[in-house]
Amino acid sequence: MEVLKWVKDMHTKVAAAAFNIPLSSVFVSETSTYKVPNASPTAASASSDMYGPAVLDDVKHIIAKLEPVTSKHNFNTIR
Repeated sequence: MEVLKWVKDMHTKVAAAAFNIPLSSVFVSETSTYKVPNASPTAASASSDMYGPAVLDDVKHIIAKLEPVTSKHNFNTIR
């Protein structure tokens, strides 16, 4: 279980750094087949290798979608 917590913590840190927000502002939900059909358990290193870059890619997409709003206001916590 400690390895899974480490992977979750690493993904949280990736998102916080990419958004330039405090770590405490990031929430990572537990894996659930209710939310993601056919979610399968993986080894921690495989999860880290697969999902770490996916988290970063998702953050980039979210920032791009928020750009019209953030450019109109002086928000300094999201890029």
